[in-house]
Amino acid sequence: MTTTLLVPVDVELKPQSLPGIGDGYSVSPIWDGVDRPNVGGIWTPSLKAAERLRECYLEGNAFSATEVRTDVDGKTYVQATSRVSGRHLLADLKKLGY
Repeated sequence: MTTTLLVPVDVELKPQSLPGIGDGYSVSPIWDGVDRPNVGGIWTPSLKAAERLRECYLEGNAFSATEVRTDVDGKTYVQATSRVSGRHLLADLKKLGY
């Protein structure tokens, strides 16, 4: 069985304030060919880290597994196993060469 790792077609990087935490940036991969192209991402207070994460997403290095799934309403989305987490973002990006 051959598996293909899906790569996002775009990445949304936008300013976002979180109550009680402060200002920062939301970074979300955008997938092609599915009903729900944007199903989440990572928030960081640093623009530099957000730009590094965006590059990692676009180059296809942020995920170890991806799969198109169908939700309970019959809508398709990408289920992805991430190599980066918000809690360890800088260390994870460094480990991946970003």
